[in-house]
Amino acid sequence: MNFFERLGQGLWNHSDSLWAQFLSWTMIVLLLWAMLYTIVEENVGIDGDLFRLLVLLITAYLVGQLTPFVGLPPLLGMTVTGVVLRNIGFYHPAKGQYKDFTRTLKQLATTVGMVRAGGRLVPDAIYVALHCHQSLRITGLGMVPSFLEAMVT
Repeated sequence: MNFFERLGQGLWNHSDSLWAQFLSWTMIVLLLWAMLYTIVEENVGIDGDLFRLLVLLITAYLVGQLTPFVGLPPLLGMTVTGVVLRNIGFYHPAKGQYKDFTRTLKQLATTVGMVRAGGRLVPDAIYVALHCHQSLRITGLGMVPSFLEAMVT
C-alpha cells in the first residue's frame, strides 16, 4: 500500500483518524475566520480583537490537550496559556471592543473549573469530616470566601 492509499484510507476512516480530525477542525476554523472577515473586516484582521480572541481560544485548547502528557490537568494548561498571552501583551480582555463577551467567557471558564474541581471531591470523606471535630474548620473554609466575596461586590 503506497502513501496515497494510506492517506486516503486514514481520511475516510473518520472515527479513528487524528489526521481527519485535525483537517476538519482546521477547515472549520478557517471557514469561520473567512466568514467573520467578510462581515467585520477590521476586528478579524491580525490586529483585531476577534482575531486575538480566536488565537487565544485555539492556543488554550491545544495547550490543554498537551498538558496531560506532562501529568498536569488540561484546565491548568489553558489557564497558564491565558496568563502568558496576557502578560506578553498579546491580548488584553479589559481593553478590547468585546469586553462583555470576554467577561462572559471568563465566568464560563471559572464555572467549568469550579464544577470540575467539585466533581473530584469524595462525598464520604466530607461526610466523615463533617461529623467529627473538623466540621467547624470545613464550614469556615466554605463560608469565609463566600462572605468576603459578598462584602467586596
